[in-house]
Amino acid sequence: LPMPDPWATLAYLHWWGCGSENEHYIALGRSWQRRFGAELVAHDGIVLECRVSRSPTTLAEAWELACEHDLASPGTLRRPDVALRDYARALIGSERWFFWERP
Repeated sequence: LPMPDPWATLAYLHWWGCGSENEHYIALGRSWQRRFGAELVAHDGIVLECRVSRSPTTLAEAWELACEHDLASPGTLRRPDVALRDYARALIGSERWFFWERP
């Protein structure tokens, strides 16, 4: 999504996870971009892919981010094979984030 504000695409292209709260997800994405360099690079309506230039460096920072991801995309993390603490550890050094929501 080559544009100055890739998170604004959520105002025009529906992502299943947003429901009717696009403006909240746009603000959250912009926060991730500001804090972690998380740029939305792909969007197909069900999956969002982000490229990350500054991943969390501490477990506390990663835990807070993992909780944000969990609230933003329960379809990604609320599965029996994904423990939030393991996901938080995986965010440290991660260069890509994926969010998956479907009907």
